[in-house]
Amino acid sequence: MIEINIIPEKENNFAECEEFYKGKKETKSYDIFEQIDNKKFFSKNIKFKSKFNGIVYLDYPLKVTAKIIIYDIKDIYDIIKGIREAYKQIYKNPSLYKIWGHWIGDLCIEEITLMEDNLIHVFIGS
Repeated sequence: MIEINIIPEKENNFAECEEFYKGKKETKSYDIFEQIDNKKFFSKNIKFKSKFNGIVYLDYPLKVTAKIIIYDIKDIYDIIKGIREAYKQIYKNPSLYKIWGHWIGDLCIEEITLMEDNLIHVFIGS
């Protein structure tokens, strides 16, 4: 289950998301894909010691920042499913999230980094 909220203060400048992670220590970074013949494949599912709720800030390819809360995360795949669900909801209302330049099929998760305070930094590429 996920929850999505827009951070309404102002339109993002694509560096703003980094503000939410500033000063937080990285606890673990996961490169969850293998590159084979110039294609990326999901390589492994990592399970965590205990369930937790994670917070992700998404700003690409959006002109606003969306705060996502993913509940009951037990493994990396739960994070991926939460992000996928968030983008499905975001793309159902493109004017609200001010999507620019990319279709949902263009996007891919390139890296997932766990941070202090249950923050999850996700690098989205296209």
